[in-house]
Amino acid sequence: MCKTVREWLREHVESGFQWFEPVEASMPTLAELQQSERCYEFERLRLNRKIIGAFRYGLLGADGKPQWDRVPDMIRRLKEYQRDSNAEHLLDVANICECEFVEGDHLGVIPQDDGQHTEVKP
Repeated sequence: MCKTVREWLREHVESGFQWFEPVEASMPTLAELQQSERCYEFERLRLNRKIIGAFRYGLLGADGKPQWDRVPDMIRRLKEYQRDSNAEHLLDVANICECEFVEGDHLGVIPQDDGQHTEVKP
């Protein structure tokens, strides 16, 4: 079975292989994108909360941790953010998403692109 374009691209990007030349001289390299497409302050604040959470709830991915449905909690916190614009809710949602990714019921399921973000719009 042939790989899809998305599968081929993902494989090469994840391998770290520089498989393309930038289309324009102003196009950033993969290394530059890896640095620019993140917010270190958000990551720092999120990690601080995860460290405190390890004391409260246990280590990420630890055996025997209680399981619960995190999705309603994510939705509730996003609605609170819509209401009060408190960025703390965004940090909480990001951490809950990570916990769900590592510890949720979907374990063993490979993340699949929904196909909605693969076309480049002019």
